This record gives sequence, C-alpha cells and structure tokens, in this order.
Amino acid sequence: MADHDDASDPVPSRQRARRRGVWSVRLEGEDEDREAIDLSAGGLFVRHVTSFAPGDRVRLELRLGDGPVAASAVARWVREVRLTAVQPEGTGLAFEDLSDDDGARILAEIERETP
Repeated sequence: MADHDDASDPVPSRQRARRRGVWSVRLEGEDEDREAIDLSAGGLFVRHVTSFAPGDRVRLELRLGDGPVAASAVARWVREVRLTAVQPEGTGLAFEDLSDDDGARILAEIERETP
C-alpha cells in the first residue's frame, strides 16, 4: 500500500476513512503496550510519553480484533503536550510497508460497526 503522504496518492491523508477507538500497539524496543486511538489505512495516532521526532522510523505490532498486524511506520508529526481530553500527547505514524492483506484488514476494522 502507498505511504499516506505520497504525492502520487490521490486521497489526502486526512480525507481517508478513519475511526477513533482504542487498539493495543507495541512499539519495537518497548516493554509495554501503548494505545492507538485513531486508525486509518494510512496510519495511526499512538498515545505515549516517549518522544519521537518527525521522520523517526519504528516497527510496530497493531492488535486488531482478528489478530496482529506487523508494520514499519514513520513519525509524521508529534504532539508533546496534551491539549484536550481528545487531543492527548502522542505521535501520528504513517504505515510504510503494509501488505495488501493487512491493508484490507485495517480497512475492515475501520468500517466495522462498534457495539
């Protein structure tokens, strides 16, 4: 799947289908799970207190309802200070190497109705 900020991508990153919720995500080198609270086919927002800089790359494992997705991602932007309850500190990560199958699984998760 194309990187969500790729200039050739016809769908701008903020116009992609997305879903707010809570998913567990493990960042490479960390001993505990973090929370992803916004998910799209192009990436996710991970709440955390560990600072990243834009451009930093990380391997991660995102846990969906039907199993984990392992991927590489790049930090696109960082919010170091909690602004509001719905704007916590964390990092916007863009997926870099999703397989078509994992991309389809993420889209299915985004489109899934919540109970």
